[in-house]
Amino acid sequence: MKIGEKPQGTRAELKEKLEINLPIETLPDFLKFEEELRTNEDKKKALMDLLLLMCLDFSNIKDCIHKILPQIIKKEIQGQYSGQGRKKKGVEKLDFSATVLFECFEAAIMKHCPADVKLLKSKI
Repeated sequence: MKIGEKPQGTRAELKEKLEINLPIETLPDFLKFEEELRTNEDKKKALMDLLLLMCLDFSNIKDCIHKILPQIIKKEIQGQYSGQGRKKKGVEKLDFSATVLFECFEAAIMKHCPADVKLLKSKI
C-alpha cells in the first residue's frame, strides 16, 4: 500500500475478496491463508485495505492490535505465535513478524499511526 493510497472497498467487499471466513479458527487454515497471501497480490491488497479500514476505528496501536487481531485470527492461533518467535513461559513460539498478516498489519499501522510502527513487534 502506497502512502496516500486509500482502501478500496467496504469491509464486507474486502472480506469477500479474501475467500475465507474470519476469524480464522485453526493453525492449518491460517498457514494455508498465509500461502495464498504470498502468491496472490489481490488477496494481500484486500487484507491490507481491510486492516486499514479497521484501524481507522482506533486512535492508537494498542487498540488496533488488541481489537482487530481477534477478528482476523482466533486466540488459539495467536497463542502459537510471539512477536518475534521467542520462547514464552518456556514454550517455543512461531515468529509472527515473519507472517504476511504481520506485513499487512505493519502497512496499515504505518498509514494510520506512523509514529507507532516501531512498537508493533513488541505489542503483538
